[in-house]
Amino acid sequence: MTDLNMIPFLRMMSQLMTRSDALFNDLIDMRILFELQAVRLIIETNKAKAEVLGEIVSEMEKSFFAGDAEKSIDEDIKFHKALYRLSGNRILEMAGEAISAVMESSVRSNRARILRVNDLELLYNQHNLIYKSILQGEEEVAARILTKHLNLAKEIEVN
Repeated sequence: MTDLNMIPFLRMMSQLMTRSDALFNDLIDMRILFELQAVRLIIETNKAKAEVLGEIVSEMEKSFFAGDAEKSIDEDIKFHKALYRLSGNRILEMAGEAISAVMESSVRSNRARILRVNDLELLYNQHNLIYKSILQGEEEVAARILTKHLNLAKEIEVN
């Protein structure tokens, strides 16, 4: 017997989830909980793993300032997926993988709105500050910035 692959189903459902404000906000709230725990675990277990995030942030910086919107979206998604993977918690990693299709749709949708708002530098700075806070073991700072970063999507949705 093989594992049930929920990813195609979640990709299909993600379009519906991001069209409902309530579901969209619930998704953001869930991501905040999961990603804050991932940050906590990265800091507790091995901050050296955070160098992977640094590499992603470096690529993100290049794409942001080169105006490559598609690559910046890809790097944004990689950053958040890496948080789950680097946590070292297999259940959290599986949960992150399960919501990755929805997260990808959410990030792409949010990024399109942010491109209209023309605030790419803010996004780059938030990712960079999250990375640096993790590297320095500053969990509270990383949590505050990550929460603000993910809640930015709700603010853009409302505006």
